[in-house]
Parts: sequence; C-alpha cells; structure tokens
Amino acid sequence: MVRTVENSLSIAEDKVAKFEKESTEKLDQMIEKAEAANIRIIEFEEKISRYRVELGQYKSLENLSKLFLGQEVPRGTKLLIMSTIMELLEDTLNYEGLHDEALALGKVKMNVFRRG
Repeated sequence: MVRTVENSLSIAEDKVAKFEKESTEKLDQMIEKAEAANIRIIEFEEKISRYRVELGQYKSLENLSKLFLGQEVPRGTKLLIMSTIMELLEDTLNYEGLHDEALALGKVKMNVFRRG
C-alpha cells in the first residue's frame, strides 16, 4: 500500500514537473513572439516616419516646380514656399529625434508668418 502511494506520488510529481516545463516553454515562446511583433511594429513606425518626411519633401518639390514654371512669384507665394520649406525642416528634425529644435523652428515660423 505504501509503495502504491509512493508510486502515485512520484508519478504526480513527474506530471507536475513536466507541466511546469511545458508551461515555461510555451510562455517563453509567447514572449519571443511578442518581442518579434514589437520589433516589427517599431520598424513599421520608423517606415511611416520616413515616408512622411519623403512625402513632405515630394510635396514641397512639387509646389516649387509648379510655381517656377510661370512668371514672377508673388509675395504671398514666396511666403508659402518659405512656410513649406520650414515645415519640411520641422518634420525632418522630428524624424531625427531633435524635437526641441523642431519646436523652436515652429515658433520662429509662427512669428515670421504672424507678421506676414
């Protein structure tokens, strides 16, 4: 009888140890998958930032090319060009992680264009 109880206890301990091992392995796999997903999200966010900067550059160049195909550029248009370039610089500074500099440039832009 004692031997049967000891055998049952030994079997139960083995099953618990096996369950703990499998649970730990599954948890480790889930953590690895979550970390990989997080890395992909970060890479995707970086691509979005890059594309945003590139789109801003493209729009700026497109606006400039449209403006200079014709005659004399009016003062308001020159201000628009300057504003577009400053926005592009702001986006680039933010993309590079220079948020304080981008904020300072934004304040300068607001002061310049407030005076018109």
